Amino acid sequence: TIEATGFDADNTATAMEATNSGDKVTNAGEITVNKYAFGMVAGAGATAVNNAKIDESAGITVNAGTANANTAIGMLAETEATKSTTTLTNDGKIAVTKGIGISVTGDGEAKVTFGEAGTITVEDDASNIGININGTAKTSNTTITGGTIELKGAGTGINIVGAGTTTVTGAAITLAGAGTGINAGGNVTLKDIAITLSDETAGTGIIYVGGGTDKAIKAEISTGDMAVAKSGATGIDATMSKVAESTLNIKTGIISTENAGATGIKITGGTGTDSGTSIATVTTTLGATAGTGVEVAGAKNNTINVTLQDSLTKESSNTEVSGTGVKITGVENGEVIVNVIQENLEVKEGTELVKVEDSSAGDVTINTEKAVELLTTANLVNIGTAAGNITVNLNADGQAVATGNLVNVGAITGTTNVDINKDVKLTGTGNIVTAGNLGEGGTLNINLNV
Repeated sequence: TIEATGFDADNTATAMEATNSGDKVTNAGEITVNKYAFGMVAGAGATAVNNAKIDESAGITVNAGTANANTAIGMLAETEATKSTTTLTNDGKIAVTKGIGISVTGDGEAKVTFGEAGTITVEDDASNIGININGTAKTSNTTITGGTIELKGAGTGINIVGAGTTTVTGAAITLAGAGTGINAGGNVTLKDIAITLSDETAGTGIIYVGGGTDKAIKAEISTGDMAVAKSGATGIDATMSKVAESTLNIKTGIISTENAGATGIKITGGTGTDSGTSIATVTTTLGATAGTGVEVAGAKNNTINVTLQDSLTKESSNTEVSGTGVKITGVENGEVIVNVIQENLEVKEGTELVKVEDSSAGDVTINTEKAVELLTTANLVNIGTAAGNITVNLNADGQAVATGNLVNVGAITGTTNVDINKDVKLTGTGNIVTAGNLGEGGTLNINLNV
């Protein structure tokens, strides 16, 4: 057993260190990391391994006590652009009471891998972090593979800041409180991420902020199914980069929102984008939707594409939408496109699949390629007192309407075009298109193309 405690930021303690490139240290016992201390350090090109223990207890315990959380780090990788890859391997358990479980810094390459038993537990403290990545230059490149992170309350599972690129593959993160599974920015790839939010969790699975100043930012996010139960909880909250030509691609499994105040995916355009267009693409499958499935807030010179598709892993069955499937707030000189290719959607009474908010502007296009079941008084598309150019293309075979409306048009102040490109079956007193008094300057064009 080793207990490491430093005196201050200039006088730190380290339990085990592999200093030079090619060196390796392995922990098969117990390390307690207190304030101003490191459990295991791998210098540039070196390797540090935390092995599993037979009794499955923590091999490394991190507790900064009364000091700041960032003064106690379980495993640290220091990288240099001129050296080989620095490697951290966690085959055991790291318990974070107060501090950081694993940290990577520098301008070189790092590899963080988890064995089958590799876990990090993070106690309830907003300053706690499971894994912290802080690249110091564009040459910084970190890969994280596998791992299970359990957040017991506030805190962050994986925090990605700084420069360079980071790739996370196969991480499984469980949230039991108001924490954040992954907080990331810049050039990142989050691949095959499993996020589990408990029924009492008002936290966020993934927060992404594109950032950037000069060169285009590229980001990819993919997750499995996600259930967002509690009011105030969000599955993914992503903000595009404001740098022109940046891209953000999000692909998920089935996203369910079990409370009116829950949001599956929130996508926000990058405010202040210069000339040139930044593009975001969201591809998801709606599960039971009592809240908001996808919330879109556009921005100037941003194009946001949202596609609702069938699950790639499960047989399709009726999916009830009792909240709003996609909620849109467009902005002048921005564009939002929604494609509905998901089958067996069922919109409950008095709700809508797609809502264009009152304050919306810019260009909004909604394409329905699959028929949606609309129950009494339900709307397929509900357009508020919106400005801008809105186009609704009704392209689905077998679409029917009972007492609601396929397209409900409010007091628009822009131009709305509804193109009816397939036969529609009226089964009650409902309407294909209905409109009240249009707003000043509002124009509604209905084109029957069948």
